[in-house]
Amino acid sequence: MKRKMHVAGTLYPKKCRACERMFADFNVKLDHALGENRLPDFTPKALLVPHEGYLYSGYTANFAYRMLGEKSAGKKRIVVIAKSDDSEFEGISGSFYKSYKTPCGALKIDIDFLDTLRQSCDVTFVKKAHKTSKSEVQMPFIQHYLKELRVVELLYAESSQESLEQLIEFCLADEESVVVVCSDLGDLEAQKELGILDATYLNAIMQLDTEQFKEGCSASGLLALKALVNSSKKMQLKTQILNYQTSSINTQNAVLSQGHVSVAFY
Repeated sequence: MKRKMHVAGTLYPKKCRACERMFADFNVKLDHALGENRLPDFTPKALLVPHEGYLYSGYTANFAYRMLGEKSAGKKRIVVIAKSDDSEFEGISGSFYKSYKTPCGALKIDIDFLDTLRQSCDVTFVKKAHKTSKSEVQMPFIQHYLKELRVVELLYAESSQESLEQLIEFCLADEESVVVVCSDLGDLEAQKELGILDATYLNAIMQLDTEQFKEGCSASGLLALKALVNSSKKMQLKTQILNYQTSSINTQNAVLSQGHVSVAFY
């Protein structure tokens, strides 16, 4: 049984060729931005990536996945953690399917690792949770850059930060796994306001300090983001911001603008 695509053709292209064209375009822009510089020269243990449509946050996400694609030696699986669009279940649900469908072919799901998580971190299976967009938009990137890795999709709705930290720390301790946490930043009415709030997020991430997430922070994956920051601090990881943009860069719409960031934890 495959995990089906639910937002192909809306948040990302439905056809493989169209996905590949978008990735190529992202990389032309990235190469131009890098100039004579190179991508960071370390293997991340975790990534923070955005989860909106490719028009809005694809370039920022692509930066992280291209880097990981070049620095994934020794990794066997990629664990994607995201908030489910369905908020009516408790705990953490794992994608207990055989494979994950993408426009360019199916990804293998690591059922054995999911069974381990079921025993060690109380991961369950809630079928309705896996109709979400936030993790699904990551899969074409993974298929393009990391298709030799097995994937694990983990979704939460009414979970606790403590449970997410336990899960993240278990995965970070496994040298064959790399963790991907999906979250976008504040969604505000004005570009000026957005920059002010996003600076709060970026400082908190760089300093691994969840106390800086002030009241009013509205990141769509804030619970998992805070869990990743806390877990990284406990495990003495470092952080590097890879790319930050707002959706207005591509849409020329500063009224409905959102911040997107990709960060490496290593």
